[in-house]
Amino acid sequence: MAFDAYKILDEREAGSMIDLIAPCMDDYLYIIDLKNDTLRISQSAVERFMLPDKFMNDATKHLRTLVYEKDLKLLENHKRKIYDGNEKRYNVLCRLISGKNSPVWISCRGEVINDGEGKPHYIIGCMNETGTRQRADNISGLLGEKEMVSYLYSQPKEKLSGYFIQIGIDDFGIINNIHGQIYGNYILKRVAECIADCLSGGQKIYHLVTDKYMLVDMLSKYWSRAGSSFRLESLY
Repeated sequence: MAFDAYKILDEREAGSMIDLIAPCMDDYLYIIDLKNDTLRISQSAVERFMLPDKFMNDATKHLRTLVYEKDLKLLENHKRKIYDGNEKRYNVLCRLISGKNSPVWISCRGEVINDGEGKPHYIIGCMNETGTRQRADNISGLLGEKEMVSYLYSQPKEKLSGYFIQIGIDDFGIINNIHGQIYGNYILKRVAECIADCLSGGQKIYHLVTDKYMLVDMLSKYWSRAGSSFRLESLY
């Protein structure tokens, strides 16, 4: 499989592959050419982290400025193993410096691709942020706050009006403590189902944190009669 991947890279410009696939993914894709010390990475990573461009020469130099200082030694050890041929596949948790100059936890996975002589040539992999809020909650079966914000920003701003209703479960911590987490999860799921069954029109329900839900209605006629409005900035 590794040799097949090498042949693909040899026949097709690596950057075009990333540009084609990356917009379809939340992960940051990358290809490092070990021989020429170059890096090609998703454009979204350039915008998120302190990177000058999606294609860089002197990859080692740029990666040293990108990686959080306390994690440099960890990644240097992995790099040494790769060059020595002792590591073909890796999964590392480390911190990168974001564009706001703060450390961000990421999971960095990749596979080493050898050249025709069996020496390490490319590292192909992806990175994803482990500290970001989840897009969905598998217990309640609902989308989360991040998707709610994306939905609101997708609305035409000149017509942005509607209302929020936050719904919570009283004393949910006591329910968990007395009856256990399995029963608590059952309650979260049943409450979500009950709310979803009562929705109408363009109303949407999201699971925020623990026992909190948010009902969003961007189309209700009642809101226009009430003569009130909200500002999107109030979400932050």
